[in-house]
This record gives sequence, C-alpha cells and structure tokens, in this order.
Amino acid sequence: MRISQIKFKNVLSFGGNIENVIEFLDDGGMIQISGENGLGKSNVVRLLEIGLYYNYPSLVSNIINDQCKEGFIEISVRTGLDNYIVHNLFKSKKLHTISVTKNGIVQDWGNITKASSL
Repeated sequence: MRISQIKFKNVLSFGGNIENVIEFLDDGGMIQISGENGLGKSNVVRLLEIGLYYNYPSLVSNIINDQCKEGFIEISVRTGLDNYIVHNLFKSKKLHTISVTKNGIVQDWGNITKASSL
C-alpha cells in the first residue's frame, strides 16, 4: 500500500475552515516531515492513524478543532492497480460517516451512529 494523498479540514490542530492537502510523490524516495516545534508534525501521523485505522481513541472528543463543528480526514492510497479513498467525516466531535471508494466506485460502509461502538 502506498499513500498518495492526505486531505483534511478542521481536525486536530488544523482549523480555520481551510482544506489542507499533503501529496506524496511516487518516486520511490523517502518522506521527511520537518519544522519547528508545535507546527503539527506529529498530527500528520495522527491523521493517518485516525483516517485509516480509527486508532486514536483518546482523541475522539478532540478530533474536531474547537473552532468548528464539522471536519474530515481523507486518505488516498494505491495498492497494485487499485486506488482507494477512505473518507472520515466528523460532526459534533464524533465520527459520523466512513466512506470508501475503490477505483471511483463507492463501497458499502454506511453511517456510524455511535463512535464508541468502534
């Protein structure tokens, strides 16, 4: 699996109602995330953990930035010849919907009514 893009809005320390996009080149090289303390480098890793695995239960109530009521994390990955997009929509500080597309076709995942059931 190769991550090609992370798109997110109003999650963790990234607020301001701005859609952010991080693109990963497919050149076989390494990825380096660098910057000053407090700029959100660790949160990029958290975006992947939450977006792909919903693996950050301690952050559930803090996923959405305090300034906003809704946000999302969208991860684009490629495996073999297939392209997947995993879209996590958060409303009122809870996971609301997970949608997955494979090669542009929406897969059946449905709505999440209680984030605690995950």
